[in-house]
Amino acid sequence: MSKNTENKKKVTGRRILDDHRKVGKKYIPPMAEIGFNEITWIRDILPEVIWIALIIEKFELERAIDLVGEFTKIVTSLCSSDPVPVLAFTTNFKALSDEDKIKVISKLKVDYYYDDLLEAVGPLLAIYPECPLSFIMGGKDAHYLQEELNVVKDAISKCTDKFSHAANLIQASVVYIACINEKCFFTENVTAPDLEEIASNPESEKAQRSASMCRTIIMMMCAKAHDDYSKNWVRYFWNRGYAVDECY
Repeated sequence: MSKNTENKKKVTGRRILDDHRKVGKKYIPPMAEIGFNEITWIRDILPEVIWIALIIEKFELERAIDLVGEFTKIVTSLCSSDPVPVLAFTTNFKALSDEDKIKVISKLKVDYYYDDLLEAVGPLLAIYPECPLSFIMGGKDAHYLQEELNVVKDAISKCTDKFSHAANLIQASVVYIACINEKCFFTENVTAPDLEEIASNPESEKAQRSASMCRTIIMMMCAKAHDDYSKNWVRYFWNRGYAVDECY
């Protein structure tokens, strides 16, 4: 190996870890220093948004988005937690008190959203009785059949690629939920992602840019919030999945 190559490697090595802080034998990245955690789409985020995937899979897109939007608006308006978290991620439904949950179910039934919501996410709740969304079952016994298992597995398989159209629709839905519930804002000098373009013309350059922006927003949301509290659901999701089906 030439001296120039050695020097180049040393310089490259210094550049890679230059902004890391060494603690013992570990190097802490700068994002972790300010409270952001390393996360991945499949391992960490997908379990948090799979309920949205199931709704999109079950209904025509217009109905699915209406159901997702109205459900989260109802939950956000009735959540007694302060502050109210972004209720797009499964873990955050833990913020609801028992009284909140009763009010949410009642409101959903009055507004005729309950039956469709339960029909869509029922398979998930049947397989995962400890899911933070399990209150939607209304105390019903959770027993799953192979059919329910297949529904959830199919939804997962369609969006494991974070760049796929199915995943882009989920990510756009999360941003939509955050915006309509005043959890995400765009300043005048920032062009908001075109969520309709993602849905209607996914191959266009504008849709691709918008989808990329949605992914960035979601990664930032999850990286900040993904602590031990949220990892409980994620860990349970994968462990339970492998327990009921080795091919999960």
